[in-house]
Amino acid sequence: MPKIEARQCRFTGEIFTSERKFATHLRKLRKEYRGKREQVRFRRDRDDFFAGMRATCASPQDIEQFIIDNWPHFMRNAWANCWHRSDKPPTRLPKLISIGISFTWSDSVSCSHRAPLTSRWKGLTNWGGDSKDPAGMGVLLPRGYPGWRGTIKWEIDKKTDRGHGGQSGSEMLEHTGLQTGSGSGGTRHHYQLEMFADDWPALYNAHIRELVKKVIGFKDEYDPAIAETL
Repeated sequence: MPKIEARQCRFTGEIFTSERKFATHLRKLRKEYRGKREQVRFRRDRDDFFAGMRATCASPQDIEQFIIDNWPHFMRNAWANCWHRSDKPPTRLPKLISIGISFTWSDSVSCSHRAPLTSRWKGLTNWGGDSKDPAGMGVLLPRGYPGWRGTIKWEIDKKTDRGHGGQSGSEMLEHTGLQTGSGSGGTRHHYQLEMFADDWPALYNAHIRELVKKVIGFKDEYDPAIAETL
């Protein structure tokens, strides 16, 4: 009776009776794991990178320019947030044609689905309105945090897309502090936008400066010491 030899993969548990298929399986697995390790490394460094954006951008135009200047990094962020799409970071990126961001101040940006990335409110959502503050002796969390509401839209060159349409969508803004809501994708993207003041110190300081100018009647200059007293 012929002897049948089989090999079992210690990573997936699959059994192979063909040496050739087993070797092919291992090569594919190594490729997948290598891509995932790259994603993990990128995710580890990503928070510092986007924290720098939030610490320096003080206007919608600043944010637009930051995205333009760092477009490849945003594409890598999309890839890192899409485990199921590819095991390799994109090398031939779709060309960004235009981007536009607009928003206005809101005393309460809903935290039903998302929360600030920083401060003591980090990750504290309040779905249903009955979530309790873990540090507040049973006090309910607010239904929203101060910030901005608006829209973000951008367009990529269809000729250079090469199937990256999904990876140039809202995934590229995850973990950046630019919180997207409902919208549409493809090569022309348009999403609702929400941002929390705690995540954007430079933008918030600019907001306070404008508020001080209105309150004390200054048009071009103001005394920073006065802002500290408000």
